[in-house]
Amino acid sequence: MPAPEILDYLTPYAPRTQENYFGYLARWESWCASRSCDILTAQRADIEAWVSHLRNRGLSNNAVRSALTPVTGFYRWASEQELVTRDPARFVRRPPAPRSSNRDWLSAPDLAKLLRHVTVHSGIGISAAIHLFALSGTRPGETMALDISDIGRYGDLTTLRLRHRKAGASDKISLSAPTARAVRRAADGRSRGPLLVTETNGYRLTKTILRARFAEAVASAGVPRITPYGLRVGFITLALDAGIPERDVMISAGHSNSAQTAHYDRLRGNLDRNATHALTEWILAAGRGAIAGI
Repeated sequence: MPAPEILDYLTPYAPRTQENYFGYLARWESWCASRSCDILTAQRADIEAWVSHLRNRGLSNNAVRSALTPVTGFYRWASEQELVTRDPARFVRRPPAPRSSNRDWLSAPDLAKLLRHVTVHSGIGISAAIHLFALSGTRPGETMALDISDIGRYGDLTTLRLRHRKAGASDKISLSAPTARAVRRAADGRSRGPLLVTETNGYRLTKTILRARFAEAVASAGVPRITPYGLRVGFITLALDAGIPERDVMISAGHSNSAQTAHYDRLRGNLDRNATHALTEWILAAGRGAIAGI
């Protein structure tokens, strides 16, 4: 049984966050037990030894940082609740965060090829999911949680209510025409229940089935191997490369700040996009205008 303090700490979080954080905290509690200490008596040295253990197992910096987030949050909460005399995680050294994401993504031609393929050859649930990942930038978790009642209208646009965005937020997005068609097909005339269901039993699509069906669709489309989250990264990257304002991309992706959006821009190192080119042309044009006015 997990320590009751862990359950108390998790209470305010959304169910999906609770599930993720609980897994990390359970592993941390097990690590403490292996060192004959309690989570409320653990010291900074214990946490840093755990970090070293995770890195020695081959976990990436990002994975280690993800594991540390609920642990450091727990001790900050425990300190506020006066369950510990001092926060042992306060000065724990975190692995450095990469400047940009290293996830794979698809080029525009490959993405168009994948979308054409799934529209014709894949199940309606997987086709809708892939359209949402690629053209709306939705996260896998919030996509699988969609219900038919979340579909709406705004003028001529089809909308979706995302009730399970990060940090328990709710959001509403509009859909492009191909995505709207894929979503309506997935609803398949039903008036209620989950939007994305398995073909065999009509139950809500699970992570395991999504991964399997997604991999099958990507392989049969003949495009480079990609993950659902990779399509979200592609959405951000391609939207910025298409000249869509960063603010609009940030809001569409459900990011809380532009730094998150820039992190997932896989073309941020593209030399053709350096601001020097547009700025130079603007200055030269201004100069020509000034001379013409003399």
